[in-house]
Amino acid sequence: IYRLFFLMLFCFFSEVFFCQEKNILESIFNQNSNSLVGKIYQQRKKYRLKVILTEVSRSMENTLQTKEFKAGITEEIYFNPASLVKLPVSVMALEKINSLKDYGVAVDSRIEFDSAFACQTAMKFDETSSNRFASVEHFIKKMLLVSDNEAYNRIFEFLGTESIAKKLTLWGASNSAIVQRFTAECDSVMNTYANPYRFLNEKGEIIYQEGLRCFNRAYRNPLNAMIGKAYIDHRNKLVKKPRDFSHANFLPLEFINKLLTLIIFPSLQDKDIKLNLVEKDYKFMREFLKKTPYESITPVYDKKKFPDNYKKYYLPDDFLTNSFFEGVEVYNIVGRSHGFISDCSYFFDKNSGVEFFLSAVLYVNEDGVINDGKYEYNSIGLPFLRQLGMAVLRYERKKHR
Repeated sequence: IYRLFFLMLFCFFSEVFFCQEKNILESIFNQNSNSLVGKIYQQRKKYRLKVILTEVSRSMENTLQTKEFKAGITEEIYFNPASLVKLPVSVMALEKINSLKDYGVAVDSRIEFDSAFACQTAMKFDETSSNRFASVEHFIKKMLLVSDNEAYNRIFEFLGTESIAKKLTLWGASNSAIVQRFTAECDSVMNTYANPYRFLNEKGEIIYQEGLRCFNRAYRNPLNAMIGKAYIDHRNKLVKKPRDFSHANFLPLEFINKLLTLIIFPSLQDKDIKLNLVEKDYKFMREFLKKTPYESITPVYDKKKFPDNYKKYYLPDDFLTNSFFEGVEVYNIVGRSHGFISDCSYFFDKNSGVEFFLSAVLYVNEDGVINDGKYEYNSIGLPFLRQLGMAVLRYERKKHR
């Protein structure tokens, strides 16, 4: 007993290899060294690969515990988050709606936009909604179901860059930035101006409105954000130097992984990130992070154009009928732009009880040219993510048994 006690004490105060818990992700990559998963990992610097695995376990009292493992590039480097930004702006939009409830504003309230500056467009109706009226609720649905860019642009305009920046700072993500619409017509100056908008009640009366807003604080990413060896500019000309992303959107993968964790498990919130949401907000977010486009009633999506694994990069085309994924639920957000491809997901296997968060990003641009449309999403990016999802799920099931 004494020997055991002193050995445990020695392990606690010493960083010896046999006392440390192994990195599960590295074990998974090593076990799959001959597959695409292993080969990409062996060239992780080339592919700017970063992976985060957060295991979830429950005590007998159902208390949640998490363990986090990382693999790939350890230092923080720039990657373009693309549509990953749709997760935090969805949360911000729901929080803002809650702050306006005294005006009679709800998440499904009718909203209209005006145009008051360059690059802006007006909007009074949304033909994809059941009543033809636009709403914050409908925009969030479209973002989470099919990563709709126009819906994101409207939420971006509803929030404005100033409130987005303040919220990111409040969440401890001060080096992050969401400063762009998803449209080539808007430059960095135009994106600082947010459209006027108004909420209307059932009688068509204005219950709340904001005018043109501007936040002209200059943002420059502190990381080295020079990507590629050349790029195609807005005039369709080849510029033979790296593209500068220092004024573009940026979110650390760790931040998105944690934000998704808090949406799935609000009880894990701490002083770092406190979300001002109510229970119905969490249920709403979880519902549409999980749903496939075909399951949506409003909006309606064509299954041929939006297959079941659309926006679920870890899952194969046949995941609904594939016995390996029987009982598996996936709640996620993805990004794909400029050669970067990413997926942040929560896996829950009802049959085995396994649950974990898996977030990954890699860069697939063999010719090094940005905006030429020649990226290896289908040949490398998606196959890697699908094999990674299966490898982690297989490992966790075996470990859980």
